[in-house]
Amino acid sequence: MPWTVEDVDAHMKDLSLSEKGTWVEVANKALAACEKAGRKDCDASAIKQANTVVGKIREALSVDAWLTESTSYTALLQGIDSEVRKSAPGNGWAYPVEVFDDFVVYEVGGQSVETTYFKAPYTKDADGGISLGAAEKVKKVTTYPLTESFQEAASFKVILQRFMKSADVLAGHVFVSKNAKKRLAGLQDLLRAEHGKAADVTEATSDPLTASQEEFREDGGTLLEVEDVH
Repeated sequence: MPWTVEDVDAHMKDLSLSEKGTWVEVANKALAACEKAGRKDCDASAIKQANTVVGKIREALSVDAWLTESTSYTALLQGIDSEVRKSAPGNGWAYPVEVFDDFVVYEVGGQSVETTYFKAPYTKDADGGISLGAAEKVKKVTTYPLTESFQEAASFKVILQRFMKSADVLAGHVFVSKNAKKRLAGLQDLLRAEHGKAADVTEATSDPLTASQEEFREDGGTLLEVEDVH
């Protein structure tokens, strides 16, 4: 039977109107060629070919989108780094240590200059140029976990949740096979069954995986949402 765009959802979900049009074109051409050749099971063969073609097109588009986003983010970091370096004193340095959605924390220091940290907002113009706003001095404060047993227990929960989050990301990646995604999902279900809420990625956790945690605070003592974990 010839197909129309109204038939596509029964065979492949979540397609755009353009993708549905491609699916119909491929399926109908494959069907006509199969019937002309006198082969059997032409409907099933045409549906499979259309699914394969549209799937590959969507995979290619996903990779292109990821590459575009990655390139854009790299350009953003390079622009911020270039602007921050202008703050370096003579015979000294300045470089970003944390970059957030609307501000950057950077370090300034040198042989005869005390290392200092600053927070500055940044903006990006239409041509991709980066500009830094007025900088505020911040302080780095080091805190320590209470006990080793607390650190070990919390570290397990952090590691577990990191894995669960990473598995979620991998499950949506075009380079991961269906078989691998199925195994990841099975392992996630097993971990949830064995560890309950500890495997719930919506549970808020600190990250005391190491001996110390460094945070940036304003001179007045107000904690910024900026962390540098070593």
